[in-house]
Amino acid sequence: MYAYCANNPVMYVDPSGSFHILALIAVLCLSGVIVHAVTFTGGYVISAIASIWDEDIRKDMNAIGWNPFNDEEVLAVKSKKVSFYKGSFIVRHDVFNNGSSAGVLGIIWLNNKTTDTTTVKHEWGHNVQEMIFGEVLTLVFFALPSVVNHQYGSYKNYNGTAREREYYSKYWERSADFLGGVNRRNYNQFWSWGTFIPWD
Repeated sequence: MYAYCANNPVMYVDPSGSFHILALIAVLCLSGVIVHAVTFTGGYVISAIASIWDEDIRKDMNAIGWNPFNDEEVLAVKSKKVSFYKGSFIVRHDVFNNGSSAGVLGIIWLNNKTTDTTTVKHEWGHNVQEMIFGEVLTLVFFALPSVVNHQYGSYKNYNGTAREREYYSKYWERSADFLGGVNRRNYNQFWSWGTFIPWD
């Protein structure tokens, strides 16, 4: 009877009965920003504490002047363990031992072998996807298709430039390029159908 006010008519008033639905939608939409804020803050605090005894982390953070909004990709790829790029925490890794990098949960997981600044910008674009669409929509429409395509995509039938062209032409990668400020200039226009992404 009192579901419109969370079964507590003494403490809550919601004449329209829509507040909880709107609140849920707001949380879903803002979840990417919330996650990003948490990883941003946590990454900075952890780096500060770890830098006390870890010389590599201290050098990495000194290189960017302890500025979490560093916008120089070169400094990010020169890091050994951690860095920041435009508000995203960067963690250097070699988890999969295959050169893969990722931009997920507000963190840029940058492979240790990466020296290409384009990768930093592209993965930051994936972080922007999260902040725009929220974690759930990003997971379903961007992250999962990206992982599946990376593992089983038809792009693997191609070589060299054609391989890169097919991989980065899919909307989940192309939009990350667009949001990150990357223009590879060789996208397959077939994949532009039905998207709102500017194409060359």
